[in-house]
Amino acid sequence: MLTVDRRLIQHFDWMLVSLVALLLAMGLVNLHSASSVSNGLSDEVRRQLMSLAVGAALGALAVVVDYRHLDRLAYPIFFLSLLLLAVTLLIAPITRGSQSWLFGGRVQPAELAKLGLVLALARYFQRNPPGEIRRLRDLLRPTCIVAAPVAFIVLQRDLGVALLTLLIGSTFLVVVRIPLRAWLTVGALAVVAVGLLWTFALAPYQKDRILTVVDPGRDPLASGYQATQSRIAIGSGGLLGAGYMEGTQTQLRFLPTQHTDFAFSVVA
Repeated sequence: MLTVDRRLIQHFDWMLVSLVALLLAMGLVNLHSASSVSNGLSDEVRRQLMSLAVGAALGALAVVVDYRHLDRLAYPIFFLSLLLLAVTLLIAPITRGSQSWLFGGRVQPAELAKLGLVLALARYFQRNPPGEIRRLRDLLRPTCIVAAPVAFIVLQRDLGVALLTLLIGSTFLVVVRIPLRAWLTVGALAVVAVGLLWTFALAPYQKDRILTVVDPGRDPLASGYQATQSRIAIGSGGLLGAGYMEGTQTQLRFLPTQHTDFAFSVVA
């Protein structure tokens, strides 16, 4: 049975909630500017508001539910996310080079996988204290927990989300403070894995994207187009910006995905 802590309101971190609300409001204002719609709300803003409503409801549920219930649900949520990632590979259409979305672009299972990854690692290290990690095989299970969703997302050809998921898992290992010897082992294995991934797994366009991050000017009209236009937008705004909904690069749609990965260009 779910229980609610009656001291919740008294000990609630209202400052944190206020900061999150401020960031959300700033994001909505920026998204409206990126949509270039002068009258009414754009479809992007409407979808974001719906997502915020769902997120707020889920957040409220997470707050009132005893966190110990998450311990029992950690692995089920993790394996459910892996199942959804597998289903995505089987039935999802390819959109902009990746196969990441279900239900017409409304659900991205990789987002649930991030939550499942954190919960699964938390449960594992609760039962297996990091200080007890002494041998390579002690790292096998947490490594598999991180590698499983990352592998599925790589197969979906969404390298950016795969790297972010890997970063989440790696950050978790930093927080739990596993011994230095274990880190050296993980680092050596990671170097080998990156080499194998680059040589045998990555498609040419994925390698091109990685190289473009280092040097956008190597292909400014193709793989480096977004990064190049983003830099132009930031530079043209100067120190104080061009004004709300006045940026030439954004309002004239030189940045096709300015409302997602290049939202800072709209701010600048």
